[in-house]
Amino acid sequence: MAQQQRRRPPRRTRPPGVWVALLVGCICVGTYLVRSQRDVPVPESAESGGSAADIADAESGSAPELAQFTAEDDGGRALVEAHERESTEATTLPPPRPVRFGPPDPFSAVEARIQSGENLFATLLRAGLPRDQAGAVVAGLKDQLDLKRLRPGDRFTGTLWLDEELIEGTFQHGALDRFRFRRDTETGQLVAIADPLELEDRDQVVQGSVESSLFKAIYEAGESPRLIMSFIDLFSWDFDFGISTRPGDQFKMLVRKRYVEDRFYDYGPILAARYSSGDLALSACWYPGEGDHDKTAGYYHEDGSSVRGAFLRAPLKYSRISSGYTLNRLHPVLGIRRPHRGVDYAAPWGTPVYAVGDGVVIGAERMG
Repeated sequence: MAQQQRRRPPRRTRPPGVWVALLVGCICVGTYLVRSQRDVPVPESAESGGSAADIADAESGSAPELAQFTAEDDGGRALVEAHERESTEATTLPPPRPVRFGPPDPFSAVEARIQSGENLFATLLRAGLPRDQAGAVVAGLKDQLDLKRLRPGDRFTGTLWLDEELIEGTFQHGALDRFRFRRDTETGQLVAIADPLELEDRDQVVQGSVESSLFKAIYEAGESPRLIMSFIDLFSWDFDFGISTRPGDQFKMLVRKRYVEDRFYDYGPILAARYSSGDLALSACWYPGEGDHDKTAGYYHEDGSSVRGAFLRAPLKYSRISSGYTLNRLHPVLGIRRPHRGVDYAAPWGTPVYAVGDGVVIGAERMG
């Protein structure tokens, strides 16, 4: 039986017109893309290297064309986003930093204040001083000052050379004690020199009118309770400010104030004082005497008599009267009304009590 050979089907061939059409289509698409990229509007200021403001104006004017272009082609959208990013960076450039020429500053300042529970050595270490320099400061200062007397708020300031050697420094103890540190030119050791601050005396007038109490009137005039008590002491032999003060009373005094570097430090003596209450007018002047040990130094009236009398109007330096003399007082403990034939003075703990002569304390206890 003769073998039958299988015939292969004839190959299909595409007509040449198909290849021509595909080639023409690719050429058309490429030409379209090239022309579309050339037609992207670019601001004239960007081409000529204009300012950031000109670039922003050009962008705002061509925004519709760019939006239409980005909607037609993804490549154009990327180009527009890159252009916007560059323009934004151009308008938000940081200011130029100052350029410093030359080597770094070899000096550095240090400053610290003594805190509660801290000694001087720990304060200097916290300020940034090396241990050997802090020890030199303590060694130089212990001959000038009792280091146990240091208190919180005392301040040290200094200058370091290359963060290693202390060139100079100042230690402020309290308001008046000041010590300066210098390098000895021969030995190179750190030496402490006492340089106390000087007090400046200024005489000022303080005056006013009483509305409710003398204490409140002088306090509202800007003065401290210490000056108030000194003024009251002047006339304590002639006037009881606790029970005799009336609204409308006038006071005036010339007081010496002491300043340190234009900062108030303390009160000096009251040089002259005057108090008027109704028809009563009290005055006193300060007489310094001939020397420090002159017993005639003190306050005198205008007629030359001493303001110190035989008896005091009040037995102590009180701050207020807690309960006055009355026949109808509400008892603070019993809650009933009963006479109170006396005057109760309120004063801080430790206030001295004055007497015209020797006496005997018959009782001392806390009541109420």
